[in-house]
Parts: sequence; C-alpha cells; structure tokens
Amino acid sequence: MATKKGSIIFGSGFVLENVLYVPELSCNLIFVSQLIDYSNCTIQFTHNMCVIHDRTSRMLIGKGERRDELYYFKGIPCSTTLKVDKGVSLDLWHQRLGHPSMQVTKKVSSVDLKKSTENLNKCCDVCQRAKQTKNKFPVSDFRASDVF
Repeated sequence: MATKKGSIIFGSGFVLENVLYVPELSCNLIFVSQLIDYSNCTIQFTHNMCVIHDRTSRMLIGKGERRDELYYFKGIPCSTTLKVDKGVSLDLWHQRLGHPSMQVTKKVSSVDLKKSTENLNKCCDVCQRAKQTKNKFPVSDFRASDVF
C-alpha cells in the first residue's frame, strides 16, 4: 500500500511528478505510460536496454538495462563544464571559433583585450590562405583534333 505521494528530482534535473512511496517495496517501479503522459520525454526499447531522452533537447536522461524480464533504470551522471581562464588571448579564441572576424571574436566574454592588443593588427595565416584564389588558366590556341 502506498503511504506517501510526491515528486522526485534525478541528478540530471529530470523531475517525476505524482510518485507513490511504498515502504515494503525493495525497488523502484516506473510506469512507462505515466512517464510518457506526464513528462516531456521519449522512450526507446531494445531487447536488452531502454533509453530515455528529453523530447525537445534530445538529451539523454537515463537508460535501463534488462535483467530478469525487467529494465533496471540507471541515472546518467551530470557532466560538468570547465571554465576557461580569464587571461585567454584573442588569437586563441579566433582559432577556437573557426577563424571568424575580429568583431565576432571580441564578443567572447573571457577574451583579455589587454593581452591581445598587439595581436589585433597581426594577420592570421590561415585566414589569409583561405582568401587566396587560383590564377586563371592561360589562353591557349591549341585545339584537339580527336578525343583523348
């Protein structure tokens, strides 16, 4: 018999509403129909696993492994992002972003413009080579008389 009702927040920020608490139950059960009805997710089943994705962002919420005719849910650990030092030069961000114009590169919040003032007038070798074009073929008076 269920004694309590509430919400559960998984480590990735995924929330399940209207969860029932049964003290005598030794494992957690999730009803797939309720999960689809009350949350914004999609579920895919194969013969040995189950994958749950967020419907809008397609981000992986969790996966279940099949054992003893049941799918055992395993939460996906949250990944963290690393912060870049404030002292990164304009050149480095120019290269990381795929060689955009300097106006675009300056919009990155962590660019240290004091360190990069000497590089503002320096030409990027990759950008210069990308702008080069081939010369035209010279005009020829030779005409082939046969194929090949």
